[in-house]
Amino acid sequence: MRLRPKTVYYTMCLLSLVLTGSLVAQTTTEIATEEGNTVNTRPDSSSPAALKIIQNYITASGGYKNHLNIKSILAKGTITEANLTRSFELIETSEGLRHITYRWRKQGRDHVETMASNGSIVWSQQTAPKSIPAKVIKGAEAVHFINQFWFLNPALAAKKTDFVYAIQGSAKVFSRSTYLVIAYNPQNVRSWFYFDKETFLPIRWGGLGKVAGSEEYLDYRSTRFEYTDGVLRPKAIDLIVENDAFGTINFSSIRSNVEVDPESFELPVYESPVLRQKQTIEPIQ
Repeated sequence: MRLRPKTVYYTMCLLSLVLTGSLVAQTTTEIATEEGNTVNTRPDSSSPAALKIIQNYITASGGYKNHLNIKSILAKGTITEANLTRSFELIETSEGLRHITYRWRKQGRDHVETMASNGSIVWSQQTAPKSIPAKVIKGAEAVHFINQFWFLNPALAAKKTDFVYAIQGSAKVFSRSTYLVIAYNPQNVRSWFYFDKETFLPIRWGGLGKVAGSEEYLDYRSTRFEYTDGVLRPKAIDLIVENDAFGTINFSSIRSNVEVDPESFELPVYESPVLRQKQTIEPIQ
């Protein structure tokens, strides 16, 4: 796979990570060459080499203890797509829950929209400029939202998971050499991760999603990283479709282990207004 080159800025960011990653990579496991798996169906078991790459990622980005200590993340920032910039507040949990609220101003009116998942149901709701009942999201958009996290990706959890992993081969992300690892969940939903061969950081990841009304390969590409409570995480992300960037995500703050309300991930119950009939008094005959 050939990816288009980008600015020197991205290269310099990754070069600084190589210096960090090279120190921790000395303690990681050497990866055996194991390429060529292009099967889209879930294998019976994980590739040992793929498991070693996941292990190296966890070690290089902070270690099992630090990963396990993080139960939730609250991130704030801006997302720009198609010349529209929105602020957002994102919550992700290690249990696979997600909640994101977007805010923007257009034509003099404030807009607020929420998208969330309890791990099985995805829903969205507009609350400004006027409140509309929440609706359930289905199809590729829902599958992507449940499986492709910006931070606490279920497929990269430090604790034991029921995912199966395979190496599909090697690939270039800009000038960086990467291992391409495919993760299969129990429902055979595939996620792919491009792990830098020197730092073992996942510098690109994604899965099938919905873009402009059609099903596409929707990826995320890290352009900057930052430590959050001992774990190295993305600080800025490009949105990628067919190897072209169509948007950017910039995080202004990232906090770990915030308290979350479990009810905020559940589909809101719509209560229809009760119409009260005006009683008429019949005259006495």
